[in-house]
Amino acid sequence: MKFGYIREWEEEQGQSPMRQRMLEQVEDDRFLFGDIRTRSFDRRNYLFLRNMLRAGDVLFVDELDSLGYTLEDMAAEWQLLTKQLQVDVVVLQEAVQLDSRMYKAMGEAGVQMEQQMLNLLLYMSKLQQRREEEQQRISSGSAVQEGKKSGRPPLQMDWELFHATAQRWAAGEIDAQEACDITGSARSSWYKYTRELGYVRNNKRTKRK
Repeated sequence: MKFGYIREWEEEQGQSPMRQRMLEQVEDDRFLFGDIRTRSFDRRNYLFLRNMLRAGDVLFVDELDSLGYTLEDMAAEWQLLTKQLQVDVVVLQEAVQLDSRMYKAMGEAGVQMEQQMLNLLLYMSKLQQRREEEQQRISSGSAVQEGKKSGRPPLQMDWELFHATAQRWAAGEIDAQEACDITGSARSSWYKYTRELGYVRNNKRTKRK
């Protein structure tokens, strides 16, 4: 049997050109399943569909990323479908042109090409992870050079204003709540950073002139 799966933006649900292309392949909209594209990558209808698939079925998907959130997930899902469930997978996105039936028809050469495709996805996934780790190290190193503790996200604050206000607070000109109002800081953050920066409060509040 032929099944289809598509992820659409909410505003185009049911009206996208890709849906029409997929209906031409599936031929029966009862076998076409879809989810709305969300930041949480919710694919409950896809998981329901996958439980319906049997060996020899053909699954048409709109995009490769409908199979997984990361490149590694996509490669793992492709292998699960084609190797474990014995289902053929066809990606309709023209720029990709992936079709497991084509690999089968090519015999041993096709098997090698399919494995190369999966290896490329895994390589790109590791490369992406490595670049993210490098960026984290660069960001962490920059934070240390600026005198901030490693691992703590930078506080979005006007530090020049903070120091000027902390001096007034330490001299007893203003209290902590006034200092927080001026700098836009929470009281817990105010006490934390004044302590780390060496500001000591003069308990006796001075009179304003």
